[in-house]
Amino acid sequence: MKTKTRHNLEPLLSYIATEDGWNLAAYRYKSNARRYPVLLVHGFGTNRFDVDFPNERYSLAKYLHRRGFDVWIVEFRGTGKSHKPGALAKHTSKVFTDWTFDDFIFKDLPAVTRHIQTITRRRKFHWVGHSLGGTVVYGAIEALGNGVCASGVTLGAAMSASSKGGFIRFLLKIDPLVKRLPVLPLKSLAALGSRLVRYLGPLEDNFLYSMDNVDPKVLQEILKIATENLSPRLFLQLHGWYKNNHFRSLDGHFSYRDRLKTIRAPFLVCAGSVDRLTGYPDVHLAYREISSKRKRFHVFSRETGCKTEYGHMDLVLGKNSRREVYPVVADWIERHD
Repeated sequence: MKTKTRHNLEPLLSYIATEDGWNLAAYRYKSNARRYPVLLVHGFGTNRFDVDFPNERYSLAKYLHRRGFDVWIVEFRGTGKSHKPGALAKHTSKVFTDWTFDDFIFKDLPAVTRHIQTITRRRKFHWVGHSLGGTVVYGAIEALGNGVCASGVTLGAAMSASSKGGFIRFLLKIDPLVKRLPVLPLKSLAALGSRLVRYLGPLEDNFLYSMDNVDPKVLQEILKIATENLSPRLFLQLHGWYKNNHFRSLDGHFSYRDRLKTIRAPFLVCAGSVDRLTGYPDVHLAYREISSKRKRFHVFSRETGCKTEYGHMDLVLGKNSRREVYPVVADWIERHD
């Protein structure tokens, strides 16, 4: 049974302190329904607007809240309003960047998990991740254990690198330049790109999104407010994954790929039919490897009843996502609540 919830325009904002000195911005759409909370995890180079766009039509967070869930979004170190304490450090921590994927798993998420458990008095919650956020969800369950997961949902989350698009192969060649930079200024580049959406937008068709499924005005706004600068160490770690086709910690001791078999919680693994950033084989590997008895693989496409084909970004920010993707996510976590 669906629970009707009065929706607040703005979420509650608080900060979660990590043991190594970051204050992570945590946003909550509070609900008193007797359900497990939902944690939404944003993707690579984005902030909370990836899953909670200001326009409600494109907000997975607001949709789940309307379905009666207590929804949380946390911005990882270096993104959004997360910062190190102190007036100077608040700014320099986003200029001299040094974090990796492992920091999200072993430093940020343990603090986030304890905080949500303390506030909600719930040991478990539902984990929903888009893009690299979905890869983070897999890593979190591997590191924290199945006891913190009521169910999981990933959207366009790769766990292998067998299908490399031409643009990815190009990016793999710029590592020598990346090693010399203190930060990758994606935010500034995206702001510039937002002025050229009319010309640049069609170039990403069937890579980052299906052009039929994005509103150019929304795409322009995404580039302005949802894009974040990148840590070169994180960028190079991901490149190591793609070069060696093995997703693992920077020191090589923790294999995110090999530990997929330790995941036993219910999982819904989703892919876009024309996604060339995280292609079908790279998303499907996680579905094959996890040990969950209750798991499902779903491709959003015309063949499965959608109005258009789906790429990568439009899984959460597409014109049809609210009608075609969000209900699938909500139905899954309701079924396993």
